[in-house]
Amino acid sequence: MRITIRNAKVSDARSLIEHANTVAGESDHLTFGPGEFDFTEEKQIAFLEGLKKSPNAVYFVAIQSGKIVGALNFQGGRRPRVRHEGTFGLSVLKKCWGMGIGSKLLSRLIAWAPKHGISKINLKVHVDNPRALFLYLRHGFEFEGKILRDLKIKSKYIDSYAMGLCL
Repeated sequence: MRITIRNAKVSDARSLIEHANTVAGESDHLTFGPGEFDFTEEKQIAFLEGLKKSPNAVYFVAIQSGKIVGALNFQGGRRPRVRHEGTFGLSVLKKCWGMGIGSKLLSRLIAWAPKHGISKINLKVHVDNPRALFLYLRHGFEFEGKILRDLKIKSKYIDSYAMGLCL
């Protein structure tokens, strides 16, 4: 099936909330779980509107058959000393894992970043997420450290790796 990557639109607000709520129940590799994504449609619209005003922030969506199947949200620093860098969150519906959607979203971010003053992309990834680790390493990200007890899920602590890509 054909996948289209494009910038998120305000009209995607409801679909983005549905996507977030779906992926929250499919994976423990996110910072939120089922029922914890608390954006209302109004908050999501305001967030998307705010991104339009920021020169170093972007939200990409992956569309398949008219539905959002993946999303990547990047935000750069606000102050002058950190405007050149930022972090992102990436999610793909479980039924679409292994289809290259995460790679397409990440490639889009890497192409977009230098044109918007970004020279460093940062991320955190759980140490027990081999699919994501492989994706990030394949795109040139390097390990920069380990964050102990980064998340707590069902009374179990999860460590994360800090990774970065210098552009």
